[in-house]
Amino acid sequence: MKRTLNGLTGWTTVLMWSSWKLFSQLLADPVAFGFKEEEATKAEGDIFLDGLHPTSRVHRIIAQDMLSLLESATFPTEEKSGA
Repeated sequence: MKRTLNGLTGWTTVLMWSSWKLFSQLLADPVAFGFKEEEATKAEGDIFLDGLHPTSRVHRIIAQDMLSLLESATFPTEEKSGA
């Protein structure tokens, strides 16, 4: 991927967010996210609606994590060119 991105120039900003990382953290330590320990192993409950789809509460955690990424990012500033 790095080779592919090396050719990009100008006003390109690439941010990478990992759902795998967030869900791994959430399922490894649900208490840190405000869930009960046993929720990490339930197919249906406070974390997952049906064993696959996250609940609204988890979507809020995802949104907060993405917002943190965006707020911590630096973006190029526009430079005036003589052209």
